[in-house]
Amino acid sequence: MADKVKKWNWELFENPSGKAKEKIDIEMSDAELEKLSELLERAMPLIEQVNSLYNQYRCGVDKRPPNERRSNLDQVINSLQFMRKPSASARFRVRQVIAKYMAYKDRWDRIVAQMETGRDAYASRRMKALSKSRGRM
Repeated sequence: MADKVKKWNWELFENPSGKAKEKIDIEMSDAELEKLSELLERAMPLIEQVNSLYNQYRCGVDKRPPNERRSNLDQVINSLQFMRKPSASARFRVRQVIAKYMAYKDRWDRIVAQMETGRDAYASRRMKALSKSRGRM
């Protein structure tokens, strides 16, 4: 069965030349709309999962940062950024997910950099506690 085509009208208040209103028709198939919603549904739990894995890395549960999961998340976010968005609500949801991702991304990069240089306060306290416990034995 062929995909049905939906048309969306977006009104722009100014076109690039600064003249009057202009209408743009955007056509998206059902498959594209389903892919957009599927990517949005996958992105939020994946962001939380990667954040949890970075917290485990920082606490010392994992020895290495979750680079594989993060690369999967990067691919999902890049797909979302470059997909067409049919409505203002879809654009809002995508921007919201991307903003949350960017905030976490900065935090994750900072955690890795601090741990690599030895400036992470949490890790240094943990190492002091371990050395004290080993010294008592």
